[in-house]
Amino acid sequence: MMKYFLFSVLCALVACNLPTKPNTAKQDYDCKHCGMPSQDHPQWQAKIELEKETFWFCSPRCMFSRYHELQAGQARRLWVKDYYTLKFIDAKKAYFVQDSKILGPMGADFVPFGQESAAQDFLKEHTGKKILPFQEITPQRLK
Repeated sequence: MMKYFLFSVLCALVACNLPTKPNTAKQDYDCKHCGMPSQDHPQWQAKIELEKETFWFCSPRCMFSRYHELQAGQARRLWVKDYYTLKFIDAKKAYFVQDSKILGPMGADFVPFGQESAAQDFLKEHTGKKILPFQEITPQRLK
């Protein structure tokens, strides 16, 4: 009888720890511009947060391409990974080095930094051509 009581208590404890609703949401990490798996290039990942979903990208260039296709106000936040720290930073506050000898997953890319001094150091070390703020990366620059 004691075995059944302990078994019942154990089952009740396990049941209390089970989630009431299984998590069925699957995150899609494939680049929303080119389709490449962004997880294959974690150091280059970028993302756009919309109201109800997140678009992942394999690189800042792909993120910018999709960003310029969105309607005004549709994107809530934009994130890129700082090239040196590999931490996500606000893309609108980042500094991007254009045309360096460092290539992203899709080739020439805009290399992001959270600090302008880091972008300056990278520009010198990797023969970049220019440092651009977010606002200057227009559809024309993407070509």
